Order: sequence, then C-alpha cells, then structure tokens
Amino acid sequence: MSKLLRALNEFQKLSVSASKGGTNPHFKSEYSTLENVISAVNQGSQFGLVFTQEVNFTDDMQVFVETSIRHIDTAESIKCKVPVFCKDMTNPHQLGSGITYAKRYGLQSLYGLPSEDDDGNKAVGNSPSGKAVNDKPKKVVDNKTKKDIGGDLEELEKNLKQGKPMGVEELGQSI
Repeated sequence: MSKLLRALNEFQKLSVSASKGGTNPHFKSEYSTLENVISAVNQGSQFGLVFTQEVNFTDDMQVFVETSIRHIDTAESIKCKVPVFCKDMTNPHQLGSGITYAKRYGLQSLYGLPSEDDDGNKAVGNSPSGKAVNDKPKKVVDNKTKKDIGGDLEELEKNLKQGKPMGVEELGQSI
C-alpha cells in the first residue's frame, strides 16, 4: 500500500474535525474558519502529510482552487479542484471570500473532515431574507471520471501506481 494512503488512513483514524470558530452575524450561524480547518488538517503532518493550494484560472477566466495532498517521502498526490463562486468577480472582497470558501472545502473534502455549510451565503452573494436556504449540495457526477470504489485502499493504491487521476470522486466523496 502506498505511503500516502497509509498516512491518510492513519490521519482519518484520529476522527479529526475542524472546530467552529467563525460566526456569520447576518445568518446567525457558525462555521469552521479556514484557520480552523488548516489547524485540523495539520495534524496529518505527524504521518507525513502535507498540502498545497493554488488559485488558478481557466482560459475563459473562471477561477478555481486546486488542493493537493502529498506524502513527504513520495511524489504521489491526491488532488481536487473547487470552483470559486461569487456574485461579482470584479469585487476583490467577494472574490477573496469565494477563494477562502473554496480553500476550506477543498481541504475538508480531501482530508475527509466533517463540515456544515453555514456561511456559504457570502460567497454567492445571498442576503438574509428569512427564506429557508437550500443546504443540500448538488451532486455533480461525471460518468467519465466517477468511480465508486467504496473506500478500497488497495484499489486506490493500484490507481496511484498506474498514474490515474485521484480526486474526490475516486475516493468516493463529493464536494
């Protein structure tokens, strides 16, 4: 089994979760800040896990955050891309909020941290209106890349050795 998958397995045995340290006063809700999520995933360093996050743009100027997990002893990585959404991409404050949101959820997804989305409204420009917010995420399935391996670590290792892309879909998770 690969070092990366063994380390991620050991990290997940800790049942780490990110504490809720942020408050959204408009919606009277709490959420895990990016700092809380980073603090939680940094516990993976004891197993040799490190992460990077890059903000990238497509040719048509769509923004996304690419999060990668690596093991310090190998070149293996697991990656995911989270699109950045905000009401006005020309507003640096809204764009920054969207990027922070994408960073937070990229890390939570790859490390398997539990989460509640209580503060996503700022990133998409919603305002408190008293209406119920649809908190069920849409599940995006691309049949060309979706593979349900049911958490089979040996199958993941085989895919890594063959150089197949390993993202959240291959890990049986969704964003």
